[in-house]
Amino acid sequence: MSKSTFEMKDTNSTIAGVDDSFRSDYERTPMHLAKNSSRYQRQNLIQQIENKTERTLLCYIAGENTYINRDDVIGFIELLHNVSSGDRIDLLIHTVGGGIDPAEKIIGMLQSCVGQTKSQQDQNKLPLRVIVPDYAKSAGTLIALGANSIVMSDSSELGTIDPQVFLPDKFGNVNLYSVFDYINAYERYEQRLIDSDKLPDRIMFEKFEPHLLYRIETLKERMRSLAENTIKKHGGYYTNIVQSLMNTERFPSHSQVIDWMVAKQIGLPIEYLKFDDILWRAYWQLYCMLRIEITDNQRIFESRFVSYIQ
Repeated sequence: MSKSTFEMKDTNSTIAGVDDSFRSDYERTPMHLAKNSSRYQRQNLIQQIENKTERTLLCYIAGENTYINRDDVIGFIELLHNVSSGDRIDLLIHTVGGGIDPAEKIIGMLQSCVGQTKSQQDQNKLPLRVIVPDYAKSAGTLIALGANSIVMSDSSELGTIDPQVFLPDKFGNVNLYSVFDYINAYERYEQRLIDSDKLPDRIMFEKFEPHLLYRIETLKERMRSLAENTIKKHGGYYTNIVQSLMNTERFPSHSQVIDWMVAKQIGLPIEYLKFDDILWRAYWQLYCMLRIEITDNQRIFESRFVSYIQ
């Protein structure tokens, strides 16, 4: 999009909240405006973006130490409160990831709200888009898989969808491990026993617990099935996408960057916007305003009508 098609208003040069679209029957008091000015600035910018895209913009920005969990469902219900069935939704998301179950519920709510149409050419008419200003990792990537389009720029990154599990070590400390790493380690030592049956390999192999291995293999298959079904709902080609995002040989690190070019290469429906695109600059400005509003232990859910911090 050219810069001439979208002129951003300077939300910092006026008193926040005085836009007529945000006025009620009674004018807000000066102290109320002063205390909530940053929120009104953000919501004013959200409305400007919506006026340009003709889409409903919802924002979910999580701090560095927070994970997608069951409580986030409450925030998304708040975001969807004034969204009518069939509305076209843009979700601005930033998260390190989190639980599979709440992610499944969240993407199901979003897809149910917009309905799904398969293969439309006009990006603005797609039912659900996900916008990734910075990163959406793990369960955040899983949510993005449910979108008809993923808007990214050079600062954006997705992640692998290899599930993580908390396991205790021999000292009683609980650490986060990759499900795939555990399975790969098991298969490696199993093969070593078949090949040579050396005592050190036998000792290592005996450390694996059958019930834990079963639980981990079940979690792996659940993630695969969920990712495939999430993509199927909007008619995407899921096979290569899911295999790639769960390929630990191609992406050995859970935090490895999957930029827009790699994401597009593996088959994701990427809509790339350049850094200097005026719409992308608006998204980035909004992300920055939301990010500094919360601590690393908080998340914020915000739209034109909602501002909810957990």
